[in-house]
Amino acid sequence: MDIEFFYDYRSPYAYLANTQLGTLGADIVYEPVNILAVMQAVNNQPTPLCPPKARYAGIDAARWAKHYGVAFSPNRALLQAMAASQFDGTLLSRAALAAQQLGVFRERPQGAFRGRLGQRRRPGERGRPQSLFHWARRRGP
Repeated sequence: MDIEFFYDYRSPYAYLANTQLGTLGADIVYEPVNILAVMQAVNNQPTPLCPPKARYAGIDAARWAKHYGVAFSPNRALLQAMAASQFDGTLLSRAALAAQQLGVFRERPQGAFRGRLGQRRRPGERGRPQSLFHWARRRGP
Protein backbone atom coordinates (compact mmCIF):
# COMPACT_ATOMS: atom_id res chain seq x y z
CA MET A 1 0.00 0.00 0.00
CA ASP A 2 1.24 3.51 -0.84
CA ILE A 3 0.51 6.57 1.26
CA GLU A 4 0.83 10.00 -0.33
CA PHE A 5 2.34 12.37 2.19
CA PHE A 6 1.78 16.01 1.28
CA TYR A 7 4.13 18.16 3.32
CA ASP A 8 5.98 21.43 3.62
CA TYR A 9 9.24 21.45 5.55
CA ARG A 10 8.10 24.67 7.21
CA SER A 11 5.23 22.88 8.97
CA PRO A 12 5.90 21.45 12.42
CA TYR A 13 2.90 19.16 11.96
CA ALA A 14 4.37 17.74 8.75
CA TYR A 15 7.60 17.07 10.67
CA LEU A 16 5.69 15.30 13.43
CA ALA A 17 3.65 13.24 10.98
CA ASN A 18 6.85 12.32 9.15
CA THR A 19 8.35 10.91 12.35
CA GLN A 20 5.46 8.44 12.51
CA LEU A 21 5.24 7.34 8.88
CA GLY A 22 7.67 4.48 9.36
CA THR A 23 5.29 2.84 11.82
CA LEU A 24 2.58 2.42 9.19
CA GLY A 25 4.21 -0.38 7.21
CA ALA A 26 3.47 1.34 3.90
CA ASP A 27 5.48 2.83 1.07
CA ILE A 28 5.49 6.60 1.43
CA VAL A 29 5.17 8.82 -1.62
CA TYR A 30 6.49 12.24 -0.59
CA GLU A 31 4.66 15.15 -2.26
CA PRO A 32 6.08 18.57 -1.35
CA VAL A 33 3.61 21.47 -1.33
CA ASN A 34 3.75 25.17 -0.56
CA ILE A 35 1.64 25.33 2.60
CA LEU A 36 1.38 29.12 2.42
CA ALA A 37 -0.14 28.90 -1.07
CA VAL A 38 -2.57 26.24 0.13
CA MET A 39 -3.58 28.40 3.09
CA GLN A 40 -4.04 31.41 0.84
CA ALA A 41 -6.20 29.38 -1.56
CA VAL A 42 -8.57 28.41 1.27
CA ASN A 43 -8.51 31.86 2.94
CA ASN A 44 -6.65 30.65 6.02
CA GLN A 45 -4.20 33.01 7.68
CA PRO A 46 -0.67 31.53 7.89
CA THR A 47 0.31 30.69 11.45
CA PRO A 48 3.38 32.99 11.56
CA LEU A 49 1.14 35.98 10.74
CA CYS A 50 -1.19 35.34 13.68
CA PRO A 51 0.71 35.54 17.01
CA PRO A 52 -1.93 33.73 19.15
CA LYS A 53 -2.16 30.94 16.57
CA ALA A 54 1.64 30.73 16.39
CA ARG A 55 1.97 30.51 20.19
CA TYR A 56 -0.64 27.76 20.40
CA ALA A 57 0.87 25.82 17.48
CA GLY A 58 4.28 25.90 19.16
CA ILE A 59 2.88 24.58 22.43
CA ASP A 60 0.74 21.98 20.66
CA ALA A 61 3.56 20.74 18.43
CA ALA A 62 5.90 20.45 21.44
CA ARG A 63 3.24 18.43 23.24
CA TRP A 64 2.92 16.03 20.27
CA ALA A 65 6.70 15.71 19.98
CA LYS A 66 6.86 14.73 23.65
CA HIS A 67 4.05 12.21 23.09
CA TYR A 68 5.91 10.71 20.11
CA GLY A 69 9.26 10.81 21.90
CA VAL A 70 10.96 12.82 19.14
CA ALA A 71 13.22 15.86 19.17
CA PHE A 72 11.48 19.18 18.64
CA SER A 73 13.58 22.29 18.58
CA PRO A 74 12.46 24.89 16.01
CA ASN A 75 15.34 26.50 14.18
CA ARG A 76 14.83 30.08 15.38
CA ALA A 77 17.48 31.51 13.06
CA LEU A 78 15.71 30.03 10.04
CA LEU A 79 12.30 31.20 11.28
CA GLN A 80 13.63 34.73 11.76
CA ALA A 81 15.26 34.73 8.33
CA MET A 82 11.99 33.64 6.70
CA ALA A 83 10.01 36.25 8.67
CA ALA A 84 12.45 38.96 7.55
CA SER A 85 12.28 37.76 3.94
CA GLN A 86 15.97 36.87 4.09
CA PHE A 87 15.26 33.26 3.17
CA ASP A 88 12.59 31.97 0.80
CA GLY A 89 10.97 29.02 2.58
CA THR A 90 9.75 27.60 -0.73
CA LEU A 91 13.38 26.69 -1.45
CA LEU A 92 13.02 23.79 0.98
CA SER A 93 10.25 22.20 -1.08
CA ARG A 94 12.03 23.08 -4.31
CA ALA A 95 15.14 21.31 -3.04
CA ALA A 96 13.01 18.23 -2.32
CA LEU A 97 11.60 18.32 -5.85
CA ALA A 98 15.10 18.66 -7.29
CA ALA A 99 16.33 15.74 -5.16
CA GLN A 100 13.42 13.63 -6.40
CA GLN A 101 14.24 14.50 -10.02
CA LEU A 102 17.91 13.67 -9.42
CA GLY A 103 16.90 10.34 -7.95
CA VAL A 104 18.52 11.05 -4.57
CA PHE A 105 15.52 12.02 -2.44
CA ARG A 106 14.86 8.53 -1.04
CA GLU A 107 18.39 8.37 0.30
CA ARG A 108 17.96 11.48 2.41
CA PRO A 109 14.35 12.71 2.87
CA GLN A 110 14.66 13.61 6.55
CA GLY A 111 17.54 16.10 6.47
CA ALA A 112 15.52 19.25 5.98
CA PHE A 113 13.01 18.26 8.67
CA ARG A 114 15.82 17.65 11.16
CA GLY A 115 17.49 20.93 10.27
CA ARG A 116 14.24 22.85 10.56
CA LEU A 117 12.71 21.28 13.65
CA GLY A 118 14.62 18.34 15.09
CA GLN A 119 17.99 19.68 16.21
CA ARG A 120 19.36 22.70 18.00
CA ARG A 121 22.70 22.92 16.21
CA ARG A 122 23.44 25.61 13.67
CA PRO A 123 24.22 24.81 10.03
CA GLY A 124 27.81 23.71 9.66
CA GLU A 125 28.31 22.74 13.30
CA ARG A 126 30.21 19.55 13.89
CA GLY A 127 28.01 16.47 14.13
CA ARG A 128 25.10 17.99 12.26
CA PRO A 129 23.90 16.13 9.17
CA GLN A 130 24.57 18.09 6.05
CA SER A 131 21.63 19.92 4.61
CA LEU A 132 19.81 18.58 1.60
CA PHE A 133 21.22 21.49 -0.39
CA HIS A 134 24.84 20.67 0.40
CA TRP A 135 24.28 16.97 0.00
CA ALA A 136 22.60 17.37 -3.40
CA ARG A 137 25.35 19.74 -4.54
CA ARG A 138 27.99 17.15 -3.59
CA ARG A 139 26.14 14.47 -5.53
CA GLY A 140 25.88 16.61 -8.66
CA PRO A 141 23.44 16.13 -11.56
